[in-house]
Amino acid sequence: MILLVAPPDDRHAAAVADRLRARGDEVALIDVASLTAQLTVGLDFAPGIRASGSVQLRGLDGSTTQTIDVSRVTAGWWRRSWIPLLGADDPRLTGAPVDFGEALVSTAEALDIAWANEPVAVDLAQRRTRLWAAARRAGLIMPHTIVTRDPGAAHRFAKQHLRTGVICRPLVKSHAEWPAQDRIVGVSAIDELVEQSGPDLVLRAFVPGSDVRAFVAGDRVLAADLGAAAASDSDAPFPAVPDCARAVDLPDDIRDGLIALVADLGLGHAAVDLRRTRAGEHLFLDLDPLAEWLDVEAATGLPLTESLVDELVARSASRVA
Repeated sequence: MILLVAPPDDRHAAAVADRLRARGDEVALIDVASLTAQLTVGLDFAPGIRASGSVQLRGLDGSTTQTIDVSRVTAGWWRRSWIPLLGADDPRLTGAPVDFGEALVSTAEALDIAWANEPVAVDLAQRRTRLWAAARRAGLIMPHTIVTRDPGAAHRFAKQHLRTGVICRPLVKSHAEWPAQDRIVGVSAIDELVEQSGPDLVLRAFVPGSDVRAFVAGDRVLAADLGAAAASDSDAPFPAVPDCARAVDLPDDIRDGLIALVADLGLGHAAVDLRRTRAGEHLFLDLDPLAEWLDVEAATGLPLTESLVDELVARSASRVA
């Protein structure tokens, strides 16, 4: 059995589940939209054997909506967790969201299965400096980047890259509403944004070229060219998929580096954004273990869903063998 954990109405998880079932594989899809009341976990760690037990999902009325025999789970894919936003007077509020999140992650960690993406690895992969260190170990090259809250250092960096501009964003990804998120700015804007008492910021030199998005599933890499990245546009990671998107091949060293990077992060599946410069060099920009791919698949014809399904089936088979 292959376990999938996804947020409400996630079309990517649904596509994976449908493809697995069409191939005759057993799937347990946990849609966390139904888990606003109670998650019951029962695990048994007897000596010398795999953990046994069950995970039961219950609705507000106490009825069991889903039961999963964990001893039958061989592989898993953590699409992402989701905790409902509840009002202060909502009867589901009392411990339910926190208990659900902690119980589900703890259960996932306890399972002796072949994860494509497991929750802890997914979380760690989104820490920027850890990600960059792994990218360097994999032989990937990044645009010139600094982390600072020192106005003087930021000013000097912006002047150094005056011709092309600088991308400025918070080091911690949770600062989603920060005003200059993923915008290309100049020296005067950097001087206004960077404060000694403010958050640590990532400053990255903007490099003109084409956006390339690569999808890694195990040892398979499929890539799409998303067109030119203009200095007047945002340099946001994982931009919208344009109509001109097309499938492309990557150089062997870049392909091997992406596979090594994803494996080093403890992942089995991720999307990676690259910038192909006018000189043909591929620069690493970002990695997302939770990225969407169906729009890229539709635009390019790349078998991205099938690639992930193949990886899940292979991991499941490795646990059964």
